[in-house]
Amino acid sequence: MIFSTHITFSDNLSQAWDELLAVSASNVPFLKYNYQKIWWESRGANEWSMDSELVLITAEDAGILRGVAPLFRTPQGELHLVGSTEISDFLDFVVRPEDAPAFVAGVWDVLQKIDWKVMILDNILETSPLIPAFQQTMAKASLELNLEPVEVAPAITLDGDWEAYLATVKKKQRHEIRRKMRRADESELQVTFKVIDQLEELPQAIQDVFHLMRFDKEKKIFLTPAMESLFEKIAVWAFNEGILNLAFLEVDGKASACNFSFDYNNQIWLYNSGISAEYQDLSLGWVILGKLIEWSTVEGKNRFDFMRGDEEYKYRFGAENRQLYRLSITR
Repeated sequence: MIFSTHITFSDNLSQAWDELLAVSASNVPFLKYNYQKIWWESRGANEWSMDSELVLITAEDAGILRGVAPLFRTPQGELHLVGSTEISDFLDFVVRPEDAPAFVAGVWDVLQKIDWKVMILDNILETSPLIPAFQQTMAKASLELNLEPVEVAPAITLDGDWEAYLATVKKKQRHEIRRKMRRADESELQVTFKVIDQLEELPQAIQDVFHLMRFDKEKKIFLTPAMESLFEKIAVWAFNEGILNLAFLEVDGKASACNFSFDYNNQIWLYNSGISAEYQDLSLGWVILGKLIEWSTVEGKNRFDFMRGDEEYKYRFGAENRQLYRLSITR
């Protein structure tokens, strides 16, 4: 492999990057080229200093892209993955599983020529080949790799049938899902589920998402002007790439609950949500989630990913945990 280091995002990489991602070990929306570029331009809505420097390492073999290590260096000398940490649920290197050991070893050689103090790689799924590859490389370098479990990422496996999915949920919870969805359907108020599919609807839909998110005190604080700007760019990018799933429950024509998700790799990735404080008796959070999972089965999706966090409602819908890790190395 021939390794190169880039200090800017070059759109010449875009097609090859996304083609490699499609066959990589961690084919997740947060590793698509344009998501990474958009995140980097604002450093995650100012989560990181704008003085941070891109350390984007690629490897080619016979002119074919074989690996991407999207890293950046902070002014304090820390190396992190582009996308870290707040709004990108899953991160990794972009590399085929069989190429991971050689690619990680090569990246490590490149990093020996760069000034840094500690490397912290967050949000790595337990199945990532990055973990054994770094363990092997650090053993050869006689350095310690600190592997720390951080958060969990619950998900549901789907088989294309709504009733089959419900049969996997515990009886009490299955009854609750059905009861609450039926109550909304039978309400005197008109409760309508819709997925945004027209570009002209998108600007208002995004503003409706922000409005509904602000009913949650923590999300209201989270939604700084910079974060709103970044979310809007992500939504427009995802829509243009055909991977945005923006679902709403409207009550008498008014947006009253939303789920902002990615529809990628035949999976739904639930990214964020918002629920109005009105109509609490309709259990809109449960209803929109049930409607979206039902929609996912009809559309033939094979997984519904709740992504990071161990909130109780995820398990009531039958989700099972996967572990996320932080890898850190100190020179």
